Order: sequence, then structure tokens, then C-alpha cells
Amino acid sequence: MVEIKEIIPSRRKGFAGIILYRMLLFPVVFIGWNFFAPLFLVFLYAFVADIFSEHSFRQKTILSLLYAIIFNVGILSWLFSVESGYVALLYNIILHFLLYLSIFMICRKGSNLISGLAIYLLFEFLSNITNFLFPWTNLGNVLCQFPLAIQWYAITGPLGGSLWLLAITYCILNFVRQRNKNAVQKLAFVFLVPIMLSFTLYFSNTPQHTATRDFITFNPAYSANKSSLITSADNENICYYVSNALRKEQGNYVLLIPEITLRGVYFPRFNNSLCATYLRQLIAKDKCTEVFLGASCYTDYDVFNSAIVMDSASSYIKYKNRLIPYAETLPRFLNRYFHKPSYTTGAKDSASVINKVFKFSPNICYDAFFPFYYSKSIKDVDVGIVISSEDFLNKNTIGMRQYSNLLKLRCIETGKPLIKNSAHGVSMVINKFGQVEFTGKNTEWNRTVLKYDKKPKNTIFTDIVSHLNL
Repeated sequence: MVEIKEIIPSRRKGFAGIILYRMLLFPVVFIGWNFFAPLFLVFLYAFVADIFSEHSFRQKTILSLLYAIIFNVGILSWLFSVESGYVALLYNIILHFLLYLSIFMICRKGSNLISGLAIYLLFEFLSNITNFLFPWTNLGNVLCQFPLAIQWYAITGPLGGSLWLLAITYCILNFVRQRNKNAVQKLAFVFLVPIMLSFTLYFSNTPQHTATRDFITFNPAYSANKSSLITSADNENICYYVSNALRKEQGNYVLLIPEITLRGVYFPRFNNSLCATYLRQLIAKDKCTEVFLGASCYTDYDVFNSAIVMDSASSYIKYKNRLIPYAETLPRFLNRYFHKPSYTTGAKDSASVINKVFKFSPNICYDAFFPFYYSKSIKDVDVGIVISSEDFLNKNTIGMRQYSNLLKLRCIETGKPLIKNSAHGVSMVINKFGQVEFTGKNTEWNRTVLKYDKKPKNTIFTDIVSHLNL
């Protein structure tokens, strides 16, 4: 029998040696999360192996902190390029430190593994339903690199991916310890069965493409020769510029304008405003059928990050419901200390009407990071729309790559395609299998055709989320 101590540095080699060995996991996490997911199993293997090893409370505390730092810095290194990103990074490190320390204390020398697993999955579950945890770092998200291998997310959601990775890690550890036929069979079963299920779901779910729509995305940050009408940040000038630029565009299309392109819109009067008049000129000429417009709006009492949806006669509004902590929202008792304005959530909007009338559901940036919320929001529509600025990523290519990869999971979980319009990132179309079908060029305007199924059947995951009202 091969003991763990022959694979992982043991106490006989000194705890300092263990710490140095673990520090080598940083590039493993970075490369594994961003480029080659199987490598990420090395990090999980080291963590689970340490659970089985004998450590004092002081050593467990140090290891928990070290794992939390390596995990979060390896995944979220792009936060260093974001304004006040270090605050979010430190916050996540503290949360994961407490999580890891709890698991170390409960699962002494490998005991109570089920309890430890339950704690980890509960932590990830809570991160998906609360605004002040960060679902970006859920383990199951790393598998977005291989969408064809995780089509069963349509049943389990990303928590199923987290469970699968932890189960594979345990089976690998068990194989290293036992080196027998039974361990090999367990590893093969746990690894292969979900993949076989995924391919079965993929080949049995052929899209019918019963409908097609043209989409035009507006990316103001990529304008080669920016007009003063855009750089002036005047709402009426921007809408005039858009209307004038598309006046010769042929064929019916849906126009997407990214998050917070317009600012300070008083929505109760928007439908009769000059902005709406300019944009509606495109609709009146039987060219544009609908406009999805990102704007910060206000009412008599509140300010919202919003998506305005226009047709030939009316304007509807949907509010952003998942706000970025600190950047977009703070608890009321903290606002008086930071003197930072916050957007409002939870107010009644026209989301259900938009879904019913247009069969497209707009989600705004951070909304799409939350699988439960996103799945429920597009339950009754054919296509998901994400409008984003991605300004907060500060053009960091790693952050943008992770952002786009997460959207692949939303398509698999819901069984519906998605089109993303971004002001500072990449606009793209992702099909219901999580495959990118179109990537916009770094130009001001992009036009693409989206093929999709009308009235698609909801996935099991969507039905579960809707019935549980998550």
C-alpha cells in the first residue's frame, strides 16, 4: 500500500516544506482555471490529501489561509487591474479561509467527508442565491472549457460540476493510496459515466432552428473615429447618432445597445422623449423591430441599472437585480460611511411583460453570473440576451475570457441560446450547447443572424429552480 505521505510532503520533511510545495500550486490554479481544466485537479488533490493528513490546529489554520490565497489569486488575478478590486479579492479570501478551516476541523484525518462535502456545496449554493457572495469561483465553472462534456448541467446546474470534480479528486486519491483494481474501477466509473451522459444528451437534442432573427450590436467603445455626439455623453445626441448611423441598414433586425449607454433617464417620461423618438424612427421604417437599450434610470425615489425595451408603440423596463457589491451597491448602514450611491433592486418592473411580448429576456451584466436567477428569468422565452459594459474589467483579457466562458454554462443550463452585447468586451452568440457561433469584431457595429427554436422545452434544472423559487 502506498501512503499519502509518499506522494505529498509529510510532517517528517517539515511543515515549511509543505508550505513551499503548496505555493507551487498558484500557477497550477491559474493555468487550470483559464486554459486547461484537468490541471486544476492538482490543486483539489493537494487540498483533499491534506484533509487526510495529520496537522495541528495552527497548521490547519495556515494551510486554510494559504489555500484560500492561492485559489482566489489564481482565479481572480484580474481583480488587481480593477478599481478597488483588491477589496473584493480580500473579501473572497476571507470567506474561503473560513470555509477551508471549517472543512479541516470537521474532516479530521479524512473522517466525516460527507459533512465536509455538504459544507462546500452549501457554500456554493448560498453564493448562487445571495448578492454578497461571489459565484464566479464555484468549482463547476472551471468545466466551461469543455461544454460538450458537461451537457448534464441542464439537469444539475454548476453544483453538479463541483460535486463531480470533488468526487474525481477523491477517487484519484483513493487510487494513489490503494493501487488496486477496485480503485481503478471506481475512478473510471465516476469519470466516464457523466461524460457518456453528456454525449447522449448532446446527440439526442438536435436543434430544429424553427426561427431566425438578425441582431445588430452597438459597441461605442470600439468606434474607430468617435463622433462628438458619442463622447459628449448626452443621451439625445447618442440616440440621434445611433439612428443616423443605421438609417441605411436593410432588413429587419433587433438592435442591442449595451449597459448604461444612456445615463440619468427619467423612465416615466422616456416613451415621449426625444431619445425614444430618434430610436423609434428606425422602427417606423420597418427596419428595426425592437430595441434593447442599457441605461441608468431613475424614478421619483430610486435609481436603477436598467434595460429599456422598445417597440413601435411602447417602452418597457427591466431592472438589474444582481448588483456588484461595493461598485454598485452597499448595505444601507454602510452608505453613510462610504458616501457611495447605490442602485436599487427588488422593485417591480416589466420583466414578465417583456418575456411575454418579445420572447427575449434581457439580463444586465452581473445578472448572468447567477445560474439560479438567470435560469428563472428566461424560463418563458426563446433566447437570452445579456447587455454589458465590461468596463469594470478594465480591458483585462483574462477577466473577459472568464466572463464569456461563464455565459456558456448559462446556455447549457437553460437549453437556450444567448447573445451578448458588450461596450468594452466582445459581443458574441452562444448556442444552447455552450458553443460560440459568432464573435463580434472590435468594431462599432456588428450584425449577425441567430438561429433558435421557438417555444423550446425547459431543462430539468430550469424547472427545479422555478419550482423552488430560487
